[in-house]
Amino acid sequence: AAIGMSRARRRAREPVALGALAAAEPALRCPSCLSDAVGRWLPAARRRLWLVVTALSVLLLRIAPASAAGAVGVDALCPHTLFKFLVCGGMGCCISHAAATPLDVVKTRLQSDPERYRHSVTGEKLGTLATGLQIAREEGSGMLIQGLTTTFIGYGVQGSLKYSIWEMFKVLLGFSHYTGAPRVLALVTAAFFAEVIASMFLCPFERVRVRLVADPNFASGPVSAMLRMVRLAGFRKGLYGDGLKATLVKQVSYTIAKLTTFTLCFEAISGIPELPRTVVTLLSSLVAGFVSSVLSQPGDTLQVCA
Repeated sequence: AAIGMSRARRRAREPVALGALAAAEPALRCPSCLSDAVGRWLPAARRRLWLVVTALSVLLLRIAPASAAGAVGVDALCPHTLFKFLVCGGMGCCISHAAATPLDVVKTRLQSDPERYRHSVTGEKLGTLATGLQIAREEGSGMLIQGLTTTFIGYGVQGSLKYSIWEMFKVLLGFSHYTGAPRVLALVTAAFFAEVIASMFLCPFERVRVRLVADPNFASGPVSAMLRMVRLAGFRKGLYGDGLKATLVKQVSYTIAKLTTFTLCFEAISGIPELPRTVVTLLSSLVAGFVSSVLSQPGDTLQVCA
């Protein structure tokens, strides 16, 4: 009886606590069923993914010959080469993601508040262009580049780490020594570990970006937003919270699909003598971009909701 009364009192207090939290910090509007599904699915999926990839990594390292690193070129592990990967990866990621900031703003708004962007007559959901025009009309064109600074810095750091660590793990796993399925497995494993490490640095910037886009009145800029998030919820909860799980789901699936697809496409069509190397790179990039965008879309939605 005492336990039952305690549970009843706790349930009675929950709506009050949740109401106070909502009043203090306006949350992103996300369907409750999706939020519940995310809460149930992410922890189990994360554990299974870690177990699978760790087991595959151990298997690769055990079957890799001792001379694999030498066979694929120790030069890829020298500081000078890794520094080039770091700089080029950072520049490529920060410039490309920063250029897509207006699309990110529209996407985040459509995910966080879909009911706001509907046709005034028919009630149908607005498309990307119509949503962007409505945002510019209601809040000014500057809103379309909201989060530009955090995107530039965050993806600059993430890209630097991702590409340099990916190249390093490819060598350690003996990527160039294998053929067939083990070769693909080495690509996937290297991409997984590279993105997990890089996402640890990206997550705080992504949380700040999503917060500023969904709620422009939260803070005057990225630095003040980050400081306020830390002040309200502490360092770990404020800058990571549940967002790290969703960021990993999005980014790991995106990176594995992108890097693996690009490498395999490049190798498949580079043997065509009529195609210049630039065309081969461009075609491989287009295919990799399409595949990775489709596969990472569920994780992207989870990231905004989280």
